[in-house]
Amino acid sequence: MGMIGAAGKALHMLARPLALSALLVPAAPSPGPPPTPSAVLGKVYLQVSPELIEVRPGLPVELTARLSQRPADPTGVHFEITEVDARPRHERVPPPPEVERCTVPVSTRACSITLIRTRATSAYVLAWIEGSTPDRREGRLANRAQPPLAQADCTLYDGEPLDASCRRIKDSGGAGADEPDATDVVRVSWTGLPDATIDCDPAGDPDGNDIVTRDPGDRSVTYMCVVRDRSGSPVVGAPINAEIMGGPFDRDGGAVDPADYGYEYNRDPSVRRVCTTTHPEGHCSAALTFPGSGPGRGVICFWPDANGNGAYGWNDVDGGGCTAEPPDEVEGNDSADTVEVDFAHPTPPETSPNYWRP
Repeated sequence: MGMIGAAGKALHMLARPLALSALLVPAAPSPGPPPTPSAVLGKVYLQVSPELIEVRPGLPVELTARLSQRPADPTGVHFEITEVDARPRHERVPPPPEVERCTVPVSTRACSITLIRTRATSAYVLAWIEGSTPDRREGRLANRAQPPLAQADCTLYDGEPLDASCRRIKDSGGAGADEPDATDVVRVSWTGLPDATIDCDPAGDPDGNDIVTRDPGDRSVTYMCVVRDRSGSPVVGAPINAEIMGGPFDRDGGAVDPADYGYEYNRDPSVRRVCTTTHPEGHCSAALTFPGSGPGRGVICFWPDANGNGAYGWNDVDGGGCTAEPPDEVEGNDSADTVEVDFAHPTPPETSPNYWRP
């Protein structure tokens, strides 16, 4: 026991200098913030926003490329825009890709480009940091991390993620390399019709008179409609709807949705969509049959169905301009046009009451 006690005492004496030296060593610094993704990856990564956007033809779209950190030198970002045919079940070779570029200055982390199309189309935009090799297998929302990384493709800089479970999504292509990286893919769509004007006149009327007279037994009137964009160019493929604006022949009393003449394949031929403009003039003609019988006045308002929903409502694309469109207004200056038919009414058409007015 004595020998053990002596050994223990010796060990105790040796431990005292070690303990004293431990007190003299400065404490380890507290852990700082976690390293940025750039530091972890050893390189800068790219995000482009918005991930998905849809606007009417003729409206500009701004795409913003953001780097994960400020560059030491001005850094270019390349954009390759490849259009796709938005029409289903219709194969067509897309036009060659358009190429754009912007430069990220050292004072910030972002630069932008602006795209615009005057017709309905969709495009995938492949962007990459200059000097890197673009990942051409990357698709939109191509995050393959498990769980998804906050800085990966599925997170938008300008809002919430479009899909919280955006893992292995192959929109526009394969998954490609793991995210984040120096490549990003987004999609831009121009859908519907551009901001357009419309002018509809009775067929064969050289003066374009929007107030005509018909025998009460002749319930059909053929109209020629022309649709143009704000630059005056014809708009091809514009479906045209119409609404009877009050009066004795208005079957639904001016109620909104659906339009009186708004659905392409309506079972009742008398209430089908008016027509769809064709190439190259951007015009079309159709015979409208007024419901009811006997004398009276019918007022019809036409508009291009920009969203294709066949509805009549308060929005401009759904005929919202009809309530402020008299038949004798200047033609071709807005998105609605109103005409009037007098079925042998004793009052001259020029002085007839406008039933479409509230």
